[in-house]
Amino acid sequence: MGIFLIGVSLVAFAWGILKAALSRQLGEELRAWLPWVVERSIALAVKRLPVDQQDRYTEEWHSHLEEIPGEIGKLLFALGLFPAGLRMSRTLHRASEHSSRHARRFRSHRVASRTDAKDRPSTAAQLRQPINNLLRAQVLHAAMLEEKMYPLDQRTGIDPARIQTEGEAAAYLQSVYAKMHS
Repeated sequence: MGIFLIGVSLVAFAWGILKAALSRQLGEELRAWLPWVVERSIALAVKRLPVDQQDRYTEEWHSHLEEIPGEIGKLLFALGLFPAGLRMSRTLHRASEHSSRHARRFRSHRVASRTDAKDRPSTAAQLRQPINNLLRAQVLHAAMLEEKMYPLDQRTGIDPARIQTEGEAAAYLQSVYAKMHS
């Protein structure tokens, strides 16, 4: 019986060493593949978006990725882009179809009235306007980032579904991005 226990102990000891070596090797292998998986995830999410938006979101999502600490956080962010990319694609396609239908009618008025829009701050009337589809997509994206990056007690506490005006959206986006950049 004593020899049997010694044998079992030696087998358990050898199994422990083998398991530790394999888990370390597996961990290093996964760490080596993470950047590739993250890049492919972003690329696949971007392909879902309208062609005219792909460069913008590739740059934006890579910028957000650089600010996320740790490899696991970056992986979670990139994997979260799949559902976000799908929702944004639907929203952006709808907004694109809507704007192309109405663009001809309002193009000359828009160009004449907004040539210096970047130089002027938003007016109170503009901030009270209902949120458009593109801004709604940005709010949803920011909400997804906030959910992935921060525990419940560190979030803004703002329900993105209740955001109805451009002013509310701007305040929410500013608070989320300020938290990310701090």
